[in-house]
Amino acid sequence: MNRFIPADNLTAPLKEIDSQIWKNKSKRADKIREEGRSGFSRTGLPSTKIEEWKYTDLTQLSKKDFSYEPELPKSINVSTIEKLLPDRISSCSLVFVNGKFTEDLSNIPLSGGISIDNIKNIINSGDDSILKYVEETKKKSDAFTNLNRAYLNEGTFIRIEKDIDPKFSVHLIFLTVNTGSSGMSHPWNLIIAEEGSNFSLIEEYTGEPGSVYFTNSLTDIYIKDRASVNHYKIQTESRSSFHVGSLNVRQGENSSFSSHTATFGGALTRNNISVLMNGSGSTSEIEGIYFLKENQHTDNHTEIFHNFPSCKSLENFNGVLDDRSRAVFDGKIYVGEGSVHTDSSQSSKSLMLSDSASVDSKPALEIYADDVKCSHSASVGQPDSDSLFYMRSRGIGHVEAMRILTSGFLKEILEKFKNKDVSNKIEILLESEMKI
Repeated sequence: MNRFIPADNLTAPLKEIDSQIWKNKSKRADKIREEGRSGFSRTGLPSTKIEEWKYTDLTQLSKKDFSYEPELPKSINVSTIEKLLPDRISSCSLVFVNGKFTEDLSNIPLSGGISIDNIKNIINSGDDSILKYVEETKKKSDAFTNLNRAYLNEGTFIRIEKDIDPKFSVHLIFLTVNTGSSGMSHPWNLIIAEEGSNFSLIEEYTGEPGSVYFTNSLTDIYIKDRASVNHYKIQTESRSSFHVGSLNVRQGENSSFSSHTATFGGALTRNNISVLMNGSGSTSEIEGIYFLKENQHTDNHTEIFHNFPSCKSLENFNGVLDDRSRAVFDGKIYVGEGSVHTDSSQSSKSLMLSDSASVDSKPALEIYADDVKCSHSASVGQPDSDSLFYMRSRGIGHVEAMRILTSGFLKEILEKFKNKDVSNKIEILLESEMKI
């Protein structure tokens, strides 16, 4: 029984670009890329016979022929890029066009206590104090992580020094524009928040409407003791695109992490979130919303590992589905031996605007410790008929009443987003999506 889907077309471009990706050859980078290529060649893409991918079929992705260009094509029009770029949320913004860092469109302010660089420069630097984290990330290995490493070339490295609060967030913008062919990008972001630091990261993925492409992003975040990181992800990719985003977080003692995700785009989207709570007293909060139409498919796959005592995690996802769209929520909370006084809750709610839409929810608890408090819930329903009747009786039209109910349902989660500039932007995007 084959549990994987052959996908040679995703690694085939490597044969033609090996000599182009790294102008200054690096044995370290070459080794990482070769390990990624070998790992992905052995497995291919996961099939629905694997439990974690039971409800998400990647056959459509495997049949696409994607190209990879190490440099940004000269044919891309600068004015087109500027028109498609989303509004900046922070004074510090790094822009990647078709996966390539574009310095002319970026703004990196000078600030003491925070280092920002291209990931390839860090790997080429030979700094063992940083490369040890690169080696550590290899412990998390799956098909898409291996594929990301196979195309290691672009991404962001950020390091916040001990007890530093930069007072500004970093906004990473990943824009894909149409070049006439189906392209792919594999950005890797590595974030290190040292002891007692405080940091906010915003990832935004968007693309030119109608364009077909594949984004496979990887973000690794290390949060040391007493440090705090707030992470935001906004995804408004082309409705013809494929998006796989993997977020891996490792927390220290008394650290704090929050993740806030908003998914509106993509034909097929998979959000992988994995949090290792590797220090007592740490807290983690994962919030997400999605609004799906037509034949969109979004799969939110989360894992939270309570590996030490007295840790707390909270997880909430609210989604709205219309037309023939489909959503998947697969959330796992793991409580290891000795992780007493764990407090963890998980919730998934879906609002169906169409009888043709579908949802698969699979919340799970795996507990190996006593004296813990854990819960999970999942609900699927249609707009409340009594609320609709009440609004209609007050002269509110059906379309507007549906918009109000839908907006209120998603804002239950959106109001928990800590960065108000981010939540305001998402609210504007949501209003645009809710043209029912």
